[in-house]
This record gives sequence, structure tokens and C-alpha cells, in this order.
Amino acid sequence: MTGVTQAEFAKDIGKSRQYVNKLVSAGKLPTLDDGKLDPVVCKAVLSNMADPARRLARRNMGPQIDNLLDDPLDDAPPVANKASYNDAALFHKQTQGQLLHMQLRKEAGELVEKSEMDREALDCARIVRDRFNSLPQEVAGELVKMTDERQIMLFLRNKIRDLLMETLGDVGIG
Repeated sequence: MTGVTQAEFAKDIGKSRQYVNKLVSAGKLPTLDDGKLDPVVCKAVLSNMADPARRLARRNMGPQIDNLLDDPLDDAPPVANKASYNDAALFHKQTQGQLLHMQLRKEAGELVEKSEMDREALDCARIVRDRFNSLPQEVAGELVKMTDERQIMLFLRNKIRDLLMETLGDVGIG
């Protein structure tokens, strides 16, 4: 198919030549090697750029105006792999909704900052480590006096349980 000039394309879609030239200069309308425009492709591009709210508002004016204002771009084929205005607007609204939902959950105390949780977890781990490192010094004197293996095992088990319960209380879990 042969291309058309910007002026011919502008006349075909009912716009000014300057408007079409501005779209070409901005890189929004693709040109052929000879600088002309492929009308089918350009109409599809314009269709994807169009604000659907305006088209809908025009259509809601009444059937007699519909015939006068029919958009010649309505029948243009869509361009593959291009997000339409509707897709972008929907994505924007969904993202805004997700952010608002997360903000509300954070304010309600359901969500916390990851860095804050990492710091808290590290502090808890340090407390547990320090308590268990001090355990041998605490029980060494008593273990030396014991000779029965079962008695030593019960003693250590009770000390470890007590240490864990005390540590849970200190870190605010128990």
C-alpha cells in the first residue's frame, strides 16, 4: 500500500495538517521510509491514544448527534502490544487502590516496615544467644555435684526451659 502525505491524512481524519505534523514530530505517528504515512496504522495508533471518556460523552448526547459525530477512528484495527488509554487508566487506579489498602493496613498495625522487623529479629536473636552463652557458667557448679545421668538431663532440660520462658518474656512474646 502506498502512503499518504500528512495533509491528506489530516483531511481524511478531519484534523489539521499542523496537528498531524505535531504527532509525527513527537514520534507518536510512524512514518514510512519515504516520510509518508500509512493511514491504517496511523488510525490505529490514534485510536489507542484517544480518550475514551470523550468518545463516550459524545455518544451519550443522543442518537441524532451520534450520526453527526461518528468517529472515523472507531473502525481502525488496534495496534498489537500497545497499552490503550483504558489499560493505563485501569492500571493506575488499581495501583492507587493497592497503595491505599496497604496504607490503611499499616495504620491499623497489620503491616510493619521490613527494616524495623529485621532489627527486632536481630535484637531477639542476640538476647537468646547471650542467654545460652551464659548458661554453662550458671549450671557448671551444680552439674559437678551430680552423678546420675538422668538427674543431669532433667536438670539441664529444666534450666533450658526456664531460660527460654524468661527470654520470651524479656523479648515481649510470652
